[in-house]
Amino acid sequence: MPLSAILNTALTGLNVAQAALDVTSQNISNVNTPGYTRETVQQEPLVTAGQGTGVAITNIQSVTDQFLQGELQSSAASTGQYNAMNEIQNELQNAIGDPAQQDSIASAINQIFSSITELAADTTQQTSRSSTINAIQSFGNQIGSLASQIQTLRSSADAQIGQNVTTVNNDLTTIQNLNQQIVQATMSGTSTASLEDQRTQAVNEISGIIGINTTQMANGAIGISTTSGITLLDSTARQLVYTPAGTVTSGTEFNQITVNSVNPTSGVVAATGTPLDPAVQSGSLAGWLTMRDQELPALASELGQLSSSVANQLNAVSNAYTAVPPPASLTGRNSGLTAADLPGFTGQTTFYTTDSNNAIVQAVRVDFDTGTIYNPPSSTTPTATFTTLGDLTSAVTTALGGSGTLALNNGVMSFTATGTAAGVAIQQGSVAAGAQDESRGGDGFSQFFGMNDLVQTAAPLVTNTGFTTSSPLSFSGQTTLQLIGPANQVAATVTVNFDQPPLSTPGATFGDLLSYLNSSSGFAGKATIGLSSDGALTVTPASGYSGYQLEVGDDTSNRGGTGMTLGTLFGIGSANQDDTAQNFSVVSSIASNPYALPLASVDTTAAAGTAALNLSDNSGALALENVGQQTFTIPAAGNLAQTTTTLGGYAADFIGGLANDAANTQTQLTQQQSLQTALQQQASSVSGVNLDNELANMVMLQNAYNASGRVLTTVNQMLTALMQF
Repeated sequence: MPLSAILNTALTGLNVAQAALDVTSQNISNVNTPGYTRETVQQEPLVTAGQGTGVAITNIQSVTDQFLQGELQSSAASTGQYNAMNEIQNELQNAIGDPAQQDSIASAINQIFSSITELAADTTQQTSRSSTINAIQSFGNQIGSLASQIQTLRSSADAQIGQNVTTVNNDLTTIQNLNQQIVQATMSGTSTASLEDQRTQAVNEISGIIGINTTQMANGAIGISTTSGITLLDSTARQLVYTPAGTVTSGTEFNQITVNSVNPTSGVVAATGTPLDPAVQSGSLAGWLTMRDQELPALASELGQLSSSVANQLNAVSNAYTAVPPPASLTGRNSGLTAADLPGFTGQTTFYTTDSNNAIVQAVRVDFDTGTIYNPPSSTTPTATFTTLGDLTSAVTTALGGSGTLALNNGVMSFTATGTAAGVAIQQGSVAAGAQDESRGGDGFSQFFGMNDLVQTAAPLVTNTGFTTSSPLSFSGQTTLQLIGPANQVAATVTVNFDQPPLSTPGATFGDLLSYLNSSSGFAGKATIGLSSDGALTVTPASGYSGYQLEVGDDTSNRGGTGMTLGTLFGIGSANQDDTAQNFSVVSSIASNPYALPLASVDTTAAAGTAALNLSDNSGALALENVGQQTFTIPAAGNLAQTTTTLGGYAADFIGGLANDAANTQTQLTQQQSLQTALQQQASSVSGVNLDNELANMVMLQNAYNASGRVLTTVNQMLTALMQF
């Protein structure tokens, strides 16, 4: 071998050993640097004309296990998802409280019926009446506060979604730039290890936000896509576009996150992109979306169902009894009914007017089954007949003989004492039985119209309208309805114009409305809209649309001039369904006067001129007490299926469901954190710096360096000797 070849071999060996020593030193100095990946020198022999002429460095690269990196990314995504959900669920549990605590919702319901038990023992005491009113109001304050907290947490989740989107966009831009630098470094033969470490950190941050897959390209760059296959980065980074909602209510319709392309030359973001929300399967983004769009709305719906169940049952009793003395007027809420509507009630209702001594002035019995009116109630010969609600109010007013008026104005039913009468009372059910009959939509006359309610809420309490497919439609204006999925995807938008055929046609019915909604112009193939036997609107999603629900948008409809919209009448959408928990309060006239609490029954056997009402009558209090012990069929809401239970039992189910979900999330989080720790340790054993190994490697490289140096010295001595000849 010529001396020149030997010299080159020694020089290349010296250079490679020096470079390897530099890398080893770099490893040792970064032994405690988070995210640092151990580097190694890749080398190959130099061969000229079949003869070895030294060694060359091909690359300095990071030591990684791609399989472990993928598993770490998957674990980070799951950990991020459960961590986000756990954060909100912990706040919810703090807001709801322990069932055993005095300030919990379950305890608040128990307090209501405990106070009623004391009230039933003596209805004459103002303190007992006030205690019951305060207990009901305290429950209302708690559920109202919780309802507001749920929307606050949805707003917080929405803000986190916006922050997640910003972080992903920044990381994608960073990775795109690092990709370009790594490609250039690879082409020039310089080390890419530090650049790869920076890129790995950015990839890991994205993987904690959204589940991703990475693809290694031949030039050293990587591509990124979601686990569902949506491209986030190839040669250029995509941009996630999202505008947070700001103020959030139960009816807020959130924008979707879209993945938009970016012009690589101009940097202009495309106006439209691919919806991301339905494709997000893991990561903190999935956790925030799940809580904002599914779990929190489900809780709001369950809370709304709890509040409406409590309100309806309390109101069912209060409307079946009267205060002593009775009020001068009973005024209901907007029912959406007009004078031209058929009553639609079954059973019997008796209307009373009383004087200042609580004696009966007049009594009129209405038999809805036969459409007849009797005065006195015991009579078997009708004094009048009726067909419509307008007929009914006129006939009852006439039969009262100037002592009272029954009127329906703008959908609101009222009963007012006139002349010598001082008070009014309504008894639902037949005089003989003294019990409430099943009436319109399952509610008695007074309850249906809300004429003697004990509690009120921000949203309508009664969505069992009693309408049938043959009932006249009588709407004007228009309503926009949307079928919306759990990830805010809109399956269909339908505008219902009541001022155009076929819905404006004289004689149009609710059946015609259903036909339109179920036609190709409506929700055909996506959902079936119907009416229950009680007149409630039903929505049955078609196959492939599970979890979709009907929401109301712009609604300028007006039934018969009453001001009642289609959305409000049927309680369509989250706002109407959930907001019964908002502003749940005792009716002001009762809150300000405990003796306005309706607890007495009219004594139909009282002699003329003698009191038919007694302050000590506790029949209404006993009926209220029974509400706490009675089981009811409570419709499905949120994640709770239809059930038959007590009000307290439903509250326990509500609290227990949340506690169960929180416990499951915590278990999943703990498992994923443990898995992530184990994977990190395993990855560290492959990619981390082992001081013992690096020191041994340094000794070996130092020896190689010294050996190459010794060869150079020997060659130099030989050349010097040759030159002396």
